[in-house]
Amino acid sequence: MTEKKKLSLWYLAWPIAVEMLLQFLMGSVDTLMVSHISDYASSAVGLSNQVLNATSVMFMLINSGAGIVIAQKMGAGLVDQARRTAAITVKANLVVGAVLSLFIYFNADWLLGFMQAPEQVLPLAATYLSFVGANTIVISLYTASSAIIRNTGNTRGPMLIVMGMNVIHLILNYALIYGAFGLPEWGIFGVSVSTVISRTAALIFSLIVLYKAFNPGFAKSDWKGFDMKLVKEVWHIGWPMSINAASWNYSQALIFAMVASMGAASLASFTYMNTIQSLPWLVGMSVAMASQIRVGHLYGARNFEACYRSAFAALWSGLAYVLITSLLLWLVGLTALGWFTSDAEVLQIAVPLLAVNVVLQPLKMINQAFAFSLNAVGDTRFTAVTNMGSMWLVAAACSYYFGITLGWGIIGIYAAMIMDESIRGILVAVRWKKRGRLKSESDEVSMVQKQMSL
Repeated sequence: MTEKKKLSLWYLAWPIAVEMLLQFLMGSVDTLMVSHISDYASSAVGLSNQVLNATSVMFMLINSGAGIVIAQKMGAGLVDQARRTAAITVKANLVVGAVLSLFIYFNADWLLGFMQAPEQVLPLAATYLSFVGANTIVISLYTASSAIIRNTGNTRGPMLIVMGMNVIHLILNYALIYGAFGLPEWGIFGVSVSTVISRTAALIFSLIVLYKAFNPGFAKSDWKGFDMKLVKEVWHIGWPMSINAASWNYSQALIFAMVASMGAASLASFTYMNTIQSLPWLVGMSVAMASQIRVGHLYGARNFEACYRSAFAALWSGLAYVLITSLLLWLVGLTALGWFTSDAEVLQIAVPLLAVNVVLQPLKMINQAFAFSLNAVGDTRFTAVTNMGSMWLVAAACSYYFGITLGWGIIGIYAAMIMDESIRGILVAVRWKKRGRLKSESDEVSMVQKQMSL
């Protein structure tokens, strides 16, 4: 297969889309199966996952920067450096994952209290969070290995692994929630056990694929110590991205807490809508992720014009898919919500959000297409600063003002998110349009000629 085809947007994007679709479907089935226990159980899982996302910022710092460095090194033909970066990533995630596992296990109740978990939800959430959180090391290593594999240009491997993980998770969910096949009926604790076992299996296979991801393969020297030059590169790119990710996760956790303070029905509605709206979001995200990998490789190869065009290709392709899926959800959303709950109060809150989602998701796509491309060329400080400012001053602050102070409820939360995505999308689009770190081909030729004349 030619390198050009291997780095085409479609070739990279469709396995990511399938992988994320499978995760979405499994998340939806997961929520559906848990909702048969109770709406409180669904809220408990949703609230716990917000905590897990918020505490994962440390390994995001490592993985986000490492993925871009690996893509750039592969594009430049520096396979040895890409391989050593991968080894550094795995070792660092091992340490960080162990620390986070202990922290979440011993502080689950406090974390849920901070999230304003309703009284009916708290004991269920504590059961789920303490067990799944204690195994954050598994999540950390699995996330790292998948990110490394994906940024080498192999997006099919993680897709196939997710397929297997979902099959295991689905079977174990059925067995341990409902007590099938002679196994105990554990309810929400069964969901947490199923989650940990399926992710552990996925980690094992990811490590096998990772071992074969580079040519030439890993050497013993790759695992000894830390190459400080590569660590500095990862840190330079990764710390703004981690702060950006942390800002998003913490602002979302705060927004979730605001929704939780509105009552159990509002929290259940928000949880179900987050599940349903994941479909258009994941389509757009898969295109943006593929573009980031492609731009990283092209930037490493000094192919700046192709870098520049790639972001716009991702934008128009992603917008088409996102708009279609958002409109479909609007049409069938009431039926989809009916799969999760028959509570009239929950449905009354959630149904109007389906139309609002048609506006929100395309705005997210604009932001993703350009922000991911900026990150791929190392312009991570700009995206971090602009995102943090908008997330807190617009998304979080306006959510409180619209949703709680003015009493608009979840509609107010969505209005704030639309404002946030609009502002961030405009800022990153203008930044990319000005080319920033990207030189034109004539600039590159002039620079080479100047160096040769010296």
